[in-house]
Amino acid sequence: MEEFSVLELINKYNFYVPEIQREFVWGRNDRNILSSFCEDIILGKNEIPNEEILQQKIAKLTAEKKFGEISRLLEEEKDGSPINIGFLYSYEPNYKMEHFPDSDLFSDTYLIDGQQRFTSLFLMLFYLSVKEQKQKAFTDLFRYDYEKSTIAFDYRVRTLTHDFIIKLINEIKSESDFDNITNTTWYLDEYLKDVTINSMVNGLSIIRNIFKEKTDLFFDFILQYIKFWHFKTEKTSQGEELYITMNSRGKQLEENETVRAKLFEKIDNKEQLRWSEKWENWQDYFWKNRGKNNNADVGFNEFLNCIAGLESYLKNKKEFVKDVTQIYDSHIFSNISLEVINSYFESYIYLLKNIEVFTDKYEYSDWVKKAINEIQNFILEYKTNWFIDYTDELEATERRRMVFVWSCLYYINNLKKENISVDDLYRLLRVYWLRYNNFDRSVINIKERIDEVILNGIWKQISTKEESLKHAFYESKVNDDDIRKFESRIWKIEDHRLNINGYQVENVNSSHLVDYITLSKTKVLDSIYNKFITLFPLNQRDADYDDKINDLLMFYGFYGNRRSPYYYFNYDFGSWRRIVRDLDSVDQSFKNFFNDYNGSNIDELLVSKKEDFIISMRQSITDGEKRIECNNLQDTIKFYMLLCPNIWKNGHYIAYEEWVTPKKHLTTFEKIDDRNVANKTLYNTKGNFRGYGFSTLYDLLPSKPLEKLKQLLH
Repeated sequence: MEEFSVLELINKYNFYVPEIQREFVWGRNDRNILSSFCEDIILGKNEIPNEEILQQKIAKLTAEKKFGEISRLLEEEKDGSPINIGFLYSYEPNYKMEHFPDSDLFSDTYLIDGQQRFTSLFLMLFYLSVKEQKQKAFTDLFRYDYEKSTIAFDYRVRTLTHDFIIKLINEIKSESDFDNITNTTWYLDEYLKDVTINSMVNGLSIIRNIFKEKTDLFFDFILQYIKFWHFKTEKTSQGEELYITMNSRGKQLEENETVRAKLFEKIDNKEQLRWSEKWENWQDYFWKNRGKNNNADVGFNEFLNCIAGLESYLKNKKEFVKDVTQIYDSHIFSNISLEVINSYFESYIYLLKNIEVFTDKYEYSDWVKKAINEIQNFILEYKTNWFIDYTDELEATERRRMVFVWSCLYYINNLKKENISVDDLYRLLRVYWLRYNNFDRSVINIKERIDEVILNGIWKQISTKEESLKHAFYESKVNDDDIRKFESRIWKIEDHRLNINGYQVENVNSSHLVDYITLSKTKVLDSIYNKFITLFPLNQRDADYDDKINDLLMFYGFYGNRRSPYYYFNYDFGSWRRIVRDLDSVDQSFKNFFNDYNGSNIDELLVSKKEDFIISMRQSITDGEKRIECNNLQDTIKFYMLLCPNIWKNGHYIAYEEWVTPKKHLTTFEKIDDRNVANKTLYNTKGNFRGYGFSTLYDLLPSKPLEKLKQLLH
């Protein structure tokens, strides 16, 4: 690998963009990539000493006979001059490309990686050669021959693209010729269908808009001061394989390449080969595991952002950024080194490669791959701001991801790999998988928590009452096989969709069903799971659950959760995550029902509970003339259940408002007196009255409802 300027590269090679290379797309300027590229070059030139000023300094030092100072000045100017823009990969084809100019004098080479940058520089140089009246220098440099239709930077195998480039250079004679290129007589209709040509035309427009008002001369600057690290593979099958891999990685000048260039500057030349091999291995991994991405860079960049953000957190830096697009290279290489990348990459791979070692020991472990897939999605698919202010309450999504991913990586990275227990690692993953599903966002505690785990063991670190109970239960088991049997069954219970998400339901995933203090046999857990999935099948939506469960629960206690709007009474009886945890039932409605339920006796229990209620309300029913004496909503709903086939036909909300126009009522709870002082008409709704998707409960009753109730007494 050698560092070359653009001038040195063109003087040495005929560059050839292969047919299967992806299109030139930087000209579209997505995410302002071409604009930023141009501005970086302008900024770089401004940082280089002015040649006139430099000559004045040399003349002054010469007059003063300070020749040593001249050498120092030139050395400083040289060291600060080059602007290295990353890596350029190429390899020599297995045959001679005769159509390239002067093939005997210059080496023909395929571009593997660097096409976007090099094409952008080619377009810049062409525009600047016109602007600065250096067109002959440009055509000589690129060995352009219109008659032979050859040029030293060629898309030759793409006939249209090659033809456009040849004509473009021949037809453009002045800056005004860049106006409306697509409307000229030489611009063919077929060009409109070529992605690369359209991108080049748009790119030239962007380049012109940026450079046209600049008084500085940039043509020679780009040739001499813009440099690449050039990695050239010889004509071997390995070169073909490297081409296929790297060509498919997609958009060039990616963050990881820039970081690589910066990090490689810090290491000894003798170490560069070793680290180059590692870097290629990392890129190869992210290529093979790119998922839906078109390239490997998305995953690699995100991985670098992730571990750099973690290191920034561990160093207690305050370099927070609001927008993920504002994470700069400086954020990355100021927090990581090649050694740090290698360590975290090994940690990441260790987490992935031991899955089966762990899961093969368990009857049930489906969650492991789900958890691992989620971590991989964060790295390979999603975009996360790993430099967000983790004390900002509004940044819930990023903080939640940080807790999950960083905790696992930090744990592995802070233990020597040979000392890590696979069981402990994936048990830790389980703890944080539940915390992730419970929306744990305590980034500030990551280091403290994991340090405690490393010091005292997996089960000692707790954050909730349920974790305390469950971890104490696990610690009480001596036999490891015994623990695994309990774990498998507890995981199955926790992984039900009503249980796995503990967010806003007190971070409870299993203790609403499992009594960890009295638990002693696995068959208790089997019974709990089987009963639960009979009530709430795995393949059904919440809305599809049997309405008889709603009816039955009402006889065990009031379990409605009052919701907005609060200018009337609006009770939710369909929030099953809250219902199964008895969060709105002082009578532990669900728990008591679940204890009575044997897995199949809902109908029997419902009949029994209705009969018990009728007996308990015999006097009120017997004495009722216009309505039943009843002073609470729960019993009122029960009376409706006795007579209606389904009071939940329009949804799982019961609502009422006082001071409404009087209608017929079944109980005194609904109509307190005959003077219309207080009235409550009950409605069944989907949650609100918008769209008129509601029904009045009284309208669901059969005719002569009081008589029907009295008949039930016999």
